[in-house]
Amino acid sequence: VDAYQIKIKDRLALSTQFASAALTARLASLGYPGIDAVQFMTNAIDTTTRGVDVTASWRLPTEPAWGRITGTLAANYNDTKLDRIAGTPAPVAALGVSAPLFDLTQQVRVAESTPKDKIALGLNWKREAWSSNLNFVRYGQVATVANSSLAPARIAVLTPGYDVRLEPTTPASANSQVVQTFGAKWITDLSVGWQRGNVALTVGVNNLFDEYPDRNLASTAVSVAAGTNGSDNAGIFPYPYISPFGYTGRGFYGKLEVKF
Repeated sequence: VDAYQIKIKDRLALSTQFASAALTARLASLGYPGIDAVQFMTNAIDTTTRGVDVTASWRLPTEPAWGRITGTLAANYNDTKLDRIAGTPAPVAALGVSAPLFDLTQQVRVAESTPKDKIALGLNWKREAWSSNLNFVRYGQVATVANSSLAPARIAVLTPGYDVRLEPTTPASANSQVVQTFGAKWITDLSVGWQRGNVALTVGVNNLFDEYPDRNLASTAVSVAAGTNGSDNAGIFPYPYISPFGYTGRGFYGKLEVKF
């Protein structure tokens, strides 16, 4: 069991996406025409990450009749807090940019776009030339800003059935930022191998039960009629890019190794 705390001052992070007519004109005057928005790396934040790792392994008393069976368990929990967020630099603000240096989209990216918890359970069997691995991995929930400004009427038709929370845009606005949370999932991988001398053959399947992440907020006829699209971009991106196990479903593979 390991516990840890990591504090980072002036952490390097991606800024808010800045846009203004004055900014576009300034970039054009410097020889970069046609740019509507920019982001840059900046030492914008201080963070504290606390967590704990737990690992264990064991061997079952199955030899020699049933071969060797070993198990492993690994679990992690971590939590990142933003201790400080720097203000927008004066030269940027002077170009008519009112956005903060590090907005909610970037804050959620740092603190919530990777799982706070992960559990991995592995079982390995080996007998003579044969072996097999069965792995179960649970990825905790992740989140992203699905929309940075939506009116209440549009939120009402877009979000039913999804796990979302609302964050204010500005105190004077009735609009809200929509943060979507994607639930935890179990992923199962299985492989079988055979080895004789310098030759080894392995076949396997990743994501055995064809698990997919929760879907992005969907664009529907009702939401489009209300004047908004979901974060799936009219169905082009049905699954979140931040999914820790991807969004391609089940996959099969074979591998041949020859050592010489």
